[in-house]
Amino acid sequence: MAGRKINIIDVTVRDGSYAVAFKFTAGNVKDIVKKLQKIGVEWVEIGHGVGFGAGKAGMPCETSDEEQIKAARAALKGAKKPLKLGVIGSPPIFRLEDLKLVAKQLDFVRLACNVVFPETLKYLIPACKKMGLKVFAQIMRSTSIAPKSVSVAAKKLAEYGADVIYVVDTAGCLVPSLVPEYIGYAKEASKRPVGFHAHNNLGLAVANTLAAIESGADFVDASLHGVGRGSGNVPLEILALLLKKAGYKCPFNERVLLDAADEIYLKLLQYFPDAPASEAYLAYKERDFFPFTLLEIIAKEIKVPMYDIIDQLAKFPAGRDITLDQVGDILAKLGHDENDVFKRIGLLPPI
Repeated sequence: MAGRKINIIDVTVRDGSYAVAFKFTAGNVKDIVKKLQKIGVEWVEIGHGVGFGAGKAGMPCETSDEEQIKAARAALKGAKKPLKLGVIGSPPIFRLEDLKLVAKQLDFVRLACNVVFPETLKYLIPACKKMGLKVFAQIMRSTSIAPKSVSVAAKKLAEYGADVIYVVDTAGCLVPSLVPEYIGYAKEASKRPVGFHAHNNLGLAVANTLAAIESGADFVDASLHGVGRGSGNVPLEILALLLKKAGYKCPFNERVLLDAADEIYLKLLQYFPDAPASEAYLAYKERDFFPFTLLEIIAKEIKVPMYDIIDQLAKFPAGRDITLDQVGDILAKLGHDENDVFKRIGLLPPI
C-alpha cells in the first residue's frame, strides 16, 4: 500500500564485503556508515560478509567485527538521531560469548538458519533478546522449497521470540509472481513483521523486492550500487527512487545517495567482479554454493562444463548447505577420484 513507510536495511558493508574479498578497512567502514547516516538510512548491517565471528573462525578479513563496530560508532558520533547498527550470524560460527562483548554497541542482530532447520535458533533468539537487541530471524534458502512450507519455519521462529521474520532468496532464483505467496505465508504463520532479502542472480532483485513491498513486507535489504555476494543485491539508490516514484515514504537525501553509490563503485570496487552466466544457471536450478569459485576451479581442472557440475549439485536435497563431501560425490559420479582432484587444486581430502 503506497504511502506507508518501508524499513530498508543497508547491507553495503556486510554483504558488499564479498565484492572486495572481505577487505573493507576500518576507514572504509567509517566512511560508508557516515554517508549512510547523511543519506537518512535508519538500519545498517556491518561485520564480516560470511557472518559475525567468521574472522575468528579463520576466514579472511581485513578488519575484525569488533574493529568494524568501533569504526561505525565513531562515524555516528555527534549524530542527533544515529542510525541503528547490527550484525548477522549463524551457528556454529556465531557465538553468544562474542556477541556479549559488543552487544551494548549494537541495536539489532540477525540470526540465520536454513529453512529446514529453524530449531538451530531455538536458544539463540531468546539469549540475544536478553541482551536488549532486536532480533531478526533470517530463513535462508526460503525459496528452495514451496511457499507454503516456509510457514513451518516462520511459525517456529516467532514462537522462539524473533521480532521480525525474513524471507531470504539465497539462490536468487525467485520470480515476482511467487513473491506474494512467500511473504503472505510467512506473515500469516508468524504474526510478525516480515522482511525480504533478494539476490540478483537472475536479474530480478529489484522486481522481487518491489513485489515483496507490494505484498506487505515491512523490511527489505539493499546496498549501495547493489554490491553483494555473487551477482549482488538490490541497488539502494534504484530502490529509493522507485519507492518515491510509487508514493512510498522514503525520506532519503537523493543527491547524497546517488553520489555515495557512484563513489563506492568508482573508488572501492574498481575490480568489482561480474558474476558468470553459470551463476544464473545455478539460480535457475534453485541452488546456491559458496565459494562459487571452487566449482569453477574444479570444472577447469577436470575439464567438464560448469553446467554438468551444477546439474549434479541440484540433485541434492534443497534447503541445505552443500558440503565438501557432496562435492566429492559429484566428482565420483563424473568419473574422477575426489582425493586426487582435491590434492591437485590444493584442498585436503574430505574427512
